[in-house]
Amino acid sequence: MCNHFKKRKIPGPRPIPILGNFHHIIKRGMPYNDLAMIKKYGKTFGYFEGSTPVVETTDTQFLKSILIKDFNLFINRRVIEAINLVLLKVHRTMPSYI
Repeated sequence: MCNHFKKRKIPGPRPIPILGNFHHIIKRGMPYNDLAMIKKYGKTFGYFEGSTPVVETTDTQFLKSILIKDFNLFINRRVIEAINLVLLKVHRTMPSYI
């Protein structure tokens, strides 16, 4: 677990067994933890939610590559249900002539 991101040359905090880096999220809260990790590790970093590795990025070119150009190569992306609900609500409220 400790070498997962290191051998891929992705910066990030060292995880602890079982919890990974979840203790930081609990301590700071998700948005503040994300901001602290961006400040410390840069635009792209890796951390563990329990034993699940997560790569987080704010690099728009990298996101474009993942979400559009190389979409088929990244099959295990997380689905964010809140975004899906907002998009569904917007779609339902749009006039039918659009």
